[in-house]
Amino acid sequence: MLLVPEWTTVVDDAVKVGLGALIGATATITTTLITRKSEQRKRHFEKRLELLQEAVLEVSKFGSSISTYWADVRNASYIRDTQGSITNEIQSQLDQQQEEVYRQFAELSSPRAKLSMIAEHSSRKALDDLRAICDSFFKIAPLSNSKCTPHHLDDIKSEINSRREAFYTAVGDAFNRKL
Repeated sequence: MLLVPEWTTVVDDAVKVGLGALIGATATITTTLITRKSEQRKRHFEKRLELLQEAVLEVSKFGSSISTYWADVRNASYIRDTQGSITNEIQSQLDQQQEEVYRQFAELSSPRAKLSMIAEHSSRKALDDLRAICDSFFKIAPLSNSKCTPHHLDDIKSEINSRREAFYTAVGDAFNRKL
């Protein structure tokens, strides 16, 4: 004898299977969305760190160049003040260094753009402050400038170092900041 299930049993089984499938699909979709969002956040964070690192490297390279240039200008001003003049060779070296430092100074727009792109406003502001004090240095650096004295140069070097430290601190805070 063949048993025919009652229609309520059929409906009950269909609901159980359908509900199970619905729960499974919902869980799969939810897991997929959470995973995708987590991966996007991770990629965004990695890109942010990459841009911060690039900005730091570019500013560090410039910082090294301006420090060397400052030291040579400081030395040349000392020679000028103690011996009355500097040699053409020293002036030529200063001119070459100045050209390279100016080129790198102009390239600081790249790290500034990177910091803007990732909405890193405090680091960008610190970089702008560093650029401003470097611009002041460029104005007094020519040996023909009466303000190109060891005292003024030492003061501006101290300010450059302070602004560089503020930049690195701001970037360090950005590294530690959560998204």
